[in-house]
Amino acid sequence: MSLVGGVLSSYFSPIQDCDEVFNYWEPLHYLEHGLGFQTWEYAPQFGLRSYAYVLPLAFPLPKTIKFFVTRFLLAVVCWLCERYLVKTVNKFVSSAVGWYMAVFLTFSPGMFISAPALLPSSFAMNCFMVAFGLTLKPATLKRVVKYVLTMVLGITWGWPFLAFLGLIYLFHLLFQQNRLTVLLYLVQGTILTPLVIGPLLLIDYQFYQDLVFAPGNIVYYNLFSNTGGPELYGTEPWWFYIANGLLNFNIVFIAALASLPISLLAWLFKMQTNITRTSLLYFYGWFGLLSLQPHKEERFMYVIFPIICYNAGCALHILLQLVDLSARKLSSKIAFLKPLFQWGFMLVFCVLSLLRITSLVSHYAAPFQVYGELQNIHPPAALYENRLLNVCVGREWYRFPSHYFVPEGMRIGFLKTEFDGLLPKYYQQHPKDRQTLEQHLSFGDVASFENHLRHSKRTTDLIVENVNDRNQEAPDTHMSLEKCDYFIGTTDEPLSSHFKPFVCYPFLNSELTPTLSRAFYLGPKQWKEYCLFTTQ
Repeated sequence: MSLVGGVLSSYFSPIQDCDEVFNYWEPLHYLEHGLGFQTWEYAPQFGLRSYAYVLPLAFPLPKTIKFFVTRFLLAVVCWLCERYLVKTVNKFVSSAVGWYMAVFLTFSPGMFISAPALLPSSFAMNCFMVAFGLTLKPATLKRVVKYVLTMVLGITWGWPFLAFLGLIYLFHLLFQQNRLTVLLYLVQGTILTPLVIGPLLLIDYQFYQDLVFAPGNIVYYNLFSNTGGPELYGTEPWWFYIANGLLNFNIVFIAALASLPISLLAWLFKMQTNITRTSLLYFYGWFGLLSLQPHKEERFMYVIFPIICYNAGCALHILLQLVDLSARKLSSKIAFLKPLFQWGFMLVFCVLSLLRITSLVSHYAAPFQVYGELQNIHPPAALYENRLLNVCVGREWYRFPSHYFVPEGMRIGFLKTEFDGLLPKYYQQHPKDRQTLEQHLSFGDVASFENHLRHSKRTTDLIVENVNDRNQEAPDTHMSLEKCDYFIGTTDEPLSSHFKPFVCYPFLNSELTPTLSRAFYLGPKQWKEYCLFTTQ
């Protein structure tokens, strides 16, 4: 059932973060088609991103189909990891906890948005699901080595801050009788880590033409850099992840927060359970660490989304056992509370989750729909015009869903708005290809231009000028209004007055819609139009 949810999310789930588009979908599109935006993190002078993460997904398909097929594959991989974890919990913890987890994973909005996401934090989430499952089993040399390699894969090919959860595992070992044996297993597993790190270094050497260890660069930039740091990209209040957890998991998140105190009740009442309190610490550790950081983003929590389901399943299981215990010791008349609470909890969770998912799909689907309309303009527009056509964006630049929605012969241009941060630039053309490409355009041969671009030499190793790690605006990233052939944005944008609407879709006006109606598919809503505009 979780697979069905993953398949639906791959088609319907809106992209939640522009970082997914510009740091992953765009480099992937560039590797396949020779065209894409390059962020400063991919500039060789900084080298904060590895090409190893997107390279395995670079395979030829028609562009829009490729986008959704890739999301589908990501969702299937997530489902396989979920399946492994649930089966492990069923066998080594409790079949009831495993069943609760399966329901939570299937219906939660958090998994709906994270499963198909092309993000290292989603990849790290999948890796940690497997690694966490291995920690629930009795430690053997084979299992510990698998744990080490899986964690190193998630840390280096995915997100380096996953290493923090490895520290919690070491803390967990302090309470194990066979801790010295397991530590020896860990050392033996560490010896094999070059099998994971080596290919990463080779791939990035090929692209950067230099020895680059991107995970180390990310850690250095975020923790030790004097010029940059995550705070440059915004800060959020301390309760940000609480609100986010309630949106993505509603009452399951509350149960996860209460899981450790509830497990202490099991200890006080001397209940027999396979749930270890140390296995509940991963959620608390990650949640606490991220909450202390000024810069907060939803995707940072993806890593422990499945663990939220585990903690909540443990809490629910223990509570229901306590009801059973009370019924036996006090009165059998209260035994009816167990199924009432169990099914009531599930019903409330599923209803709230479906309302949230429906809200995400119906309120924010317009960007996919509007960019999809470019296919109805072209071909043959660019070929007919015998030149490249410019599709401009203003305030809504961050909702651009990638060049997989942009037909050949069209380019995206950023218009100057009140946003004063650093925007991405198109990857450079290699000097050997530039002259040929310019000749194709001078003859108005857009088709030959695009064909040559697909087969051109990739320039991932060229130094990028006028970029910085301080999120300071670069004027050369902007396009002048006069060069725009089309414009995409909302009707309330000032820039839209220079164009006329061609096709529009409803888009939630979040500023005028009440908070509850914005978060869930209920109550009154205010709408605006998200449009593809043409020149007057």
